[in-house]
Amino acid sequence: MSGSENKGFRKWYEKCLPFVARGPELQLEWLVNELQKNILSPAELAPYVKLLLADNSEEDKGKIRDYLTGLDDDLICQLLESSEIYDTPKLFELIPQPNSNHADIALRKSVPPYEKKPLMLMDKIYYAVYNRSERLLKEAAEQIMQRGNGPEDFAANYQRFMKILEDEEFLLTLYPNARH
Repeated sequence: MSGSENKGFRKWYEKCLPFVARGPELQLEWLVNELQKNILSPAELAPYVKLLLADNSEEDKGKIRDYLTGLDDDLICQLLESSEIYDTPKLFELIPQPNSNHADIALRKSVPPYEKKPLMLMDKIYYAVYNRSERLLKEAAEQIMQRGNGPEDFAANYQRFMKILEDEEFLLTLYPNARH
């Protein structure tokens, strides 16, 4: 294939498969453009978020984090809303400075009815928020419980997670080298 034929093929490829043909920065740019157009629903954007977060190297994660740094808070919230519950912990960890709105969106995700280990999935989200800020987890959980707009059994799951954290702290006092 000559250079001009290859260029034409690439344009066709990028036109028909705009997301797959790009790197993480261009994928995020495409997603943000779609969010701004407000044409696709969050459910329609979810597969693109999954592709963006699939098997990224540390370098790619850094590029995504850098790109998210310059985004408006509203767009980050829309991106979180568009992510499936399985991708939410990965995305939350990449947000440069998460706030209570981001934590609120992540914690309100509902586990699909077909999930065989729903508590483990919820724990991944709790840990993603907790690892960024213990205060953020507490504030967002309290707001969700006050409003009553969380998933079913949210309060019980949150209390269970807090007991897990207490148990972890207790075990670390007994076995201080276990953290390493």
